[in-house]
Amino acid sequence: MKPKLYYKIIFIISLLITTGCNEDFLTLDPTSQMTAESFYESTDDMYQALIGVYDVLQWPAYGDNCVELVSDILSDDSGSGGGSASDNQTLQVLDNYSYSPAICPDLWSKFYAGVYRANIVIEKMPDVEGESSVKDRMSAEAYFLRTYFYYQLWRFYGYIPLYTKNLVPSEYYSVQQVKPDDVYSFLIDQLDNNVIGKLPAKSELPATEYARITNAAAIALKARIVLYQNDESRMAEIASQLSSVIENDGYSLVVDFQSIWLQDGEFCNESVFEINFTETSQWGDWGNMKGTDGNYHVQVIGARSLVDPSGTFNSGWGFCPISRNLYNAYPANDQRRDATILDADALGWTYDNTAWQNTGLFSGKYAPRVGYNSTTGGVPVLNYNNNIRVIRYSDVLLMAAEAILRSNGSMTKAQSYFNLVVHRAYGPTYTETVSLNGIYRERRLEFAMEGIRYWDLVRTQNTTVLGALGWTTAKKYLPIPQTEIDNAQGALTQFAP
Repeated sequence: MKPKLYYKIIFIISLLITTGCNEDFLTLDPTSQMTAESFYESTDDMYQALIGVYDVLQWPAYGDNCVELVSDILSDDSGSGGGSASDNQTLQVLDNYSYSPAICPDLWSKFYAGVYRANIVIEKMPDVEGESSVKDRMSAEAYFLRTYFYYQLWRFYGYIPLYTKNLVPSEYYSVQQVKPDDVYSFLIDQLDNNVIGKLPAKSELPATEYARITNAAAIALKARIVLYQNDESRMAEIASQLSSVIENDGYSLVVDFQSIWLQDGEFCNESVFEINFTETSQWGDWGNMKGTDGNYHVQVIGARSLVDPSGTFNSGWGFCPISRNLYNAYPANDQRRDATILDADALGWTYDNTAWQNTGLFSGKYAPRVGYNSTTGGVPVLNYNNNIRVIRYSDVLLMAAEAILRSNGSMTKAQSYFNLVVHRAYGPTYTETVSLNGIYRERRLEFAMEGIRYWDLVRTQNTTVLGALGWTTAKKYLPIPQTEIDNAQGALTQFAP
């Protein structure tokens, strides 16, 4: 059984930090008579508060709150799916880019809740008694998580409020939105000055702490941000930092690609940043979806009304069906294809093939596998234990190769990094001269159904692919939820890209 760092916050912290953003713009007010001053006194207290920040990563991996699902539907690799064209309208409008300010309110509030919690840890940590090394590590983790939350808001919404200290009531309606380029500068500054170099390597962690942030994760996140911004001035810098991870941190690719997505593959040698889920904490239900520690993105994308003769997979709800175009993009000898895509007909499944946008192809990476959720309590479909692999070592390799090429670095080094990925996919005799187009092709095949393809298309300005589906540059950012616009009382404005 995989090691687990439980993200679920203790009851005291859940009282101190609530999660609603509906009554006041970006507010998260205490609901307990216990004051913050009486709680945040020791490093043990701060560790519990830090777990509360990590906890937001899990909220809930479903529908318009799941980064991976939303991102995949926005891409060309999958449709919205579901039972019918009216099943979960948010996902349907994401699929055809007919956005309105009514979509994805939980995505916005989720990440601002994370910012709020991280701000508390960052603010309180200096005054807490304890070993400086312990405090410094936890502070760096909180800075990373806050940067990660803002990174998601930056990609999805562009012009966002940016605050590093939690607001008091008098400030709620005077907050200023920040331009995307300025958000980018902030993200890089936070990682450079408060995170990178202040966290341990994965090799220094006990197995019980593999879900905690490492220095490699911080460097990889910085690289993703720089590449998304297309900041050519920093390509050599991130190439050097990624190369240091590759050469010194002990990561390696797993030989069997399919094994990455099984229980035994969680926190494997190529895991750089993973969001942890468990089936053992079942107090969440439909009335308290943030209460579960389970991953129900898994249920959402499974085949509807499935009967699997092998007994390997459970039935799901049929969202996010995979396109035939993606399936056909894989060479027949690419081991990633059958690990990534489950071909229902080839597997002899009986399932609802009249479901909306059905292609007969379903995600294999986060498939609802029998035995991966508990049926002894709670709501079984809410408590799958599949971890979300946010950053894998193959991403580090391909980002490094791309940054080297874009900064006119060592072709030999870029080739060696590229070879590691393609040799696992096609075998050791495969030869191809590394190029940007080759890297972009491999990124699609390597990370399909991991929520990466859409962002790669946007940053590489592949408008032909998305444009054929109805996307325009005016659709680069989601509209800020109307509930937030209304609650802000004039402090928020919808900006076009």
